[in-house]
Amino acid sequence: MMNDDSPIKDYYPVEFHTDLNGKEQEWEAVVLIPFIDEERLLAAMREKENQLTKEEVRRSSHGTCHLYRYDSEMEPYTYPSPWPQAFPDVPHCEVRCTELPAVPFPISRSSLVPGLLPGAKLDILFPGFPSLKHVDHSARLEKRGVRVFQAASRDENMCLSVRPKPMDENLQNLAIELVGRQCYVGWPYLTESKIHAVSDGVMKYTADPLDRSKVKILSHTLKEKEIVQWNADATQVCRHYAEFRGIDVPPIEVLVYANVLQGKRYVSDKQNKGTLILHKEWKSLAEPHPYDLSVTDITAHAPEYREMGITLEDLFRPKEPCFMLSNPHYGFQAEILSVDQAQVRVQVKVRLLPEPDIAGVVSNSHRLSVRYLPSYLVAQKLGLNSLLLSRISGNIQVEKGSPENAKEREKISIGLNLKFERRNKEMPGYCRRTTEGWAYSPAAIGLVKSYVKEFPAVFSYLQGNPKADKYYESELMPANAEDGVTLAKVQEWLKKQPTTGISTVDCGGQSLDEPQIAAVERAVSNMKKQKTKSVKVARLRVKPSVLFLSSINQGAVVPDPKAEHFLYDRVINIMPHSAVPFGLKGTIIGIRGDRKEVATIYEVLFDEEFLGGLTLRCTPNRAYCLPPSCLLNLSHGVRLKAEKNAPKQQGSVVAPEGQNFTPQRGSYSGVVVGGSPSFYGRDYPDGHTPVHRHHGNYHQQQFNGPEWGYHNMGQSHRYNRGQSPSYTPGTRGRGEGGPRGERGHGRYGGHVSDSGGSWRDMGSGGRGGGGRERDAPVRIIVKNPRTTVSPNAAG
Repeated sequence: MMNDDSPIKDYYPVEFHTDLNGKEQEWEAVVLIPFIDEERLLAAMREKENQLTKEEVRRSSHGTCHLYRYDSEMEPYTYPSPWPQAFPDVPHCEVRCTELPAVPFPISRSSLVPGLLPGAKLDILFPGFPSLKHVDHSARLEKRGVRVFQAASRDENMCLSVRPKPMDENLQNLAIELVGRQCYVGWPYLTESKIHAVSDGVMKYTADPLDRSKVKILSHTLKEKEIVQWNADATQVCRHYAEFRGIDVPPIEVLVYANVLQGKRYVSDKQNKGTLILHKEWKSLAEPHPYDLSVTDITAHAPEYREMGITLEDLFRPKEPCFMLSNPHYGFQAEILSVDQAQVRVQVKVRLLPEPDIAGVVSNSHRLSVRYLPSYLVAQKLGLNSLLLSRISGNIQVEKGSPENAKEREKISIGLNLKFERRNKEMPGYCRRTTEGWAYSPAAIGLVKSYVKEFPAVFSYLQGNPKADKYYESELMPANAEDGVTLAKVQEWLKKQPTTGISTVDCGGQSLDEPQIAAVERAVSNMKKQKTKSVKVARLRVKPSVLFLSSINQGAVVPDPKAEHFLYDRVINIMPHSAVPFGLKGTIIGIRGDRKEVATIYEVLFDEEFLGGLTLRCTPNRAYCLPPSCLLNLSHGVRLKAEKNAPKQQGSVVAPEGQNFTPQRGSYSGVVVGGSPSFYGRDYPDGHTPVHRHHGNYHQQQFNGPEWGYHNMGQSHRYNRGQSPSYTPGTRGRGEGGPRGERGHGRYGGHVSDSGGSWRDMGSGGRGGGGRERDAPVRIIVKNPRTTVSPNAAG
């Protein structure tokens, strides 16, 4: 492979071309190297076989196979790594290894049957596999650029044309036949769904949510906006099938709105005590599908689904791990001890492991957050054209060669890939899309600055031609240039940057910045350093409904559909056989997508490193992205406990003049008054300082005991204490006084600045003083405490 006189050296070139074939990242490109002639390769190897050592010969031959099997009776041990430099040891291993012969599964040629095996069931749907049956269609080969793996295909595609399906001309009769029924949508990848509504663009028939018999159907004449939305849905559906699947859908006359199957969960059978049945759960959002691609009355292969119930003893087996769904130990991992079939109870053992104290991190979250600057300020600071900044932080394609002689029009990206405007993507920690445009973090500014400093000639040309449609290698990097810059050197520099390997996410999500994540890591590290004498164990007899077993549920079943997930929430991985170790705890550091749907993905910083872990603005190998079906929220249990223990009589809130104020549930509550040392789900020790939390456009303040807090919500701006829509951030107020005559210093405001006086040390008979009167017209009346307070009061 490396000798100059090798007869096969041309098979292994040091330099070679790549073909992006419409892709954007270099690692997605096709490597253009010569095809290998098998006979020529083997002939060259025969000449060197006599020079191989015994060890090299052994490595090139078949050896014994190893079968690894889990053994629950085995004492856990540490499995040593065969390659310690690359892979760590496997702790708590309960796997037994058995050696098998060199050819453990011999197969004779006579046993290989070409084609379909006898008895193959072609008319049965196998969920997860496509089926070209059940829908009338025709097929043809055509060049139409069907998108495969985010790129348009250049060769011929197998395209399908669906023929219209006969249906009743009376839409109401069709609605009676379909609404409330289970069917399959999305042919040829048929997915089990439940029809919620049908519409022809004029009328819409929907199941009556108040009708328990699920027989009554409501009719509704579409309004102008609804008709526009119907047409948009129909157009989008047709375009999606044509571009991504090569399927031509006939003109859509009827759309069916279906709730797709989310998963199956075992629940108690109300008719038979001590028996459980498998219950199907559907997504909450009904998605539009063409009626012509929906299928009813087909048989699906689902051997795991049993209409008849099974007993508790069949599911809740001793030593099986499970999780608590009720307090006082919500979210904790437990072990099944025994089952009382007669009393319908399960005895479990819960290990009460300690949790890290991240209350201080939450309280200082606004101080640890990174300040993002708008693009026009960044451009001024770097001395760049605003358009050039936007393009270089995204994706700039350079064609190799010159305008007259381009090298097969091969394109190379020299952009930083921090954002993609058309795809609505951003890189957390570097770029953020706001209502005013793009904003950049100090890390992004430093990266662009280094880029400009490393290749000044390149940026000099780009600065003079920021609007060019195409850039060519010969113009951007002339061969006779003194600096000797080449496209390969630029690519090599880009590969060494810290952004390499970081994926972009959809804009509009929530995420913690690196300083905030580092603070969470320190809190977890401090917890591990604390020495505990022994782990407490609780033995409980509980109902089966308050236990969650991941092994018995199917699909993307969310353990607790009522749980809401927020930044800084503590969670635990409940999904076995996944990349993240089963039962490992962590903290949510990012939220991607719509929180109401299963499509939401949560970035979780776990308490320990693990093989296959990601690096998401944190220590390497400690993070991962998981859907809500893999997580159980421990913080939700704390919030439930606090809501249950909270006083019934709360303070009253008077909204700001000209604004509507609605106290929100959970983490976004208005005023909390009284002696409870908690604020809707976050417990704090007595005497703890107020906590400021930020979620989207909301600012929450949390107080203990007889102290007060308020939550003021605006339409498009944050209104905090001492702040109005025209407020200019950057001021800070001080106040004197407090319960001990001390000088109080408080911080109020959003992510960027503070204002107002201090209420941190407010207590019995004491107030802060000296704060500037810059408060918005807000009055907050507290009924129980000793003092009625108005924000316009000093301090």
